[in-house]
Amino acid sequence: MKSIKELHDEFESIDGDRVKSMISFYENNISSIDAIDTTIEENYSLKLRWLSEYGLSLGADGYYTEATVALKNAIEMFKKLPGMDQKKLYENHYYETLLFHYAAALWEIRKVKKSIEVFKTLVLHYPKNEKYNTWLIGLKVETLRKVTNPIWITAGIWLIGNYTFFNQLNPDSQLILNYFGVLLLLVGGALELYVYLLNRKKRAA
Repeated sequence: MKSIKELHDEFESIDGDRVKSMISFYENNISSIDAIDTTIEENYSLKLRWLSEYGLSLGADGYYTEATVALKNAIEMFKKLPGMDQKKLYENHYYETLLFHYAAALWEIRKVKKSIEVFKTLVLHYPKNEKYNTWLIGLKVETLRKVTNPIWITAGIWLIGNYTFFNQLNPDSQLILNYFGVLLLLVGGALELYVYLLNRKKRAA
């Protein structure tokens, strides 16, 4: 088990490929880092820094699943940082960086709904940063496409049926299918309009 000083000295000596070196540093010393007495404020800050750098490095190296776990833990630690004024939490640039990379890593592992939640937080607290708004719009469009694509496929099948075998059905069934088709087209059209407006907003940003 390494002391906090030994860990600190090893961390400060990291050079070369910092991303891979940071991952190796953390994973090779995980037992010692976990055992750090965080009731001491300085120790808490060091552990938070190492965990944060580890999470960011994992994301930069493509280990997105592992990055989401580390970054989520770092974000929670950051909120409980001794002396941290919760009203000024979002004024801290490093905290903002952690949130962004956490949201991006969530998107990489297709946890789009959770990613949207984090980007909504970023847009709320950093309204002047157009990058966050562009990400949020893009994710909303991506989510809507999962709905609109099946609608148009179903609408295509309905159109084919409408010009082929629907006329062989009884009048009541034809009426129901016609109502269904019209409703499908209306919903699909409304969603496409919303997607168009989102994309227009994204381009304007």
